[in-house]
Amino acid sequence: MHDFFVLLKQEIFYRKTYEYFKQLESTIHEYVNFYINTRIKIKLKGLSST
Repeated sequence: MHDFFVLLKQEIFYRKTYEYFKQLESTIHEYVNFYINTRIKIKLKGLSST
């Protein structure tokens, strides 16, 4: 779980300045969706994590 938050901060929080909190919130939701549905499957060579 620690790795997830490190990646989140590196890829989302530190790379861009957000004018509004809603922009950051939306970007985080998109990243979480990507992380759960795409990134893990790539790491598992297309297999589901469940």
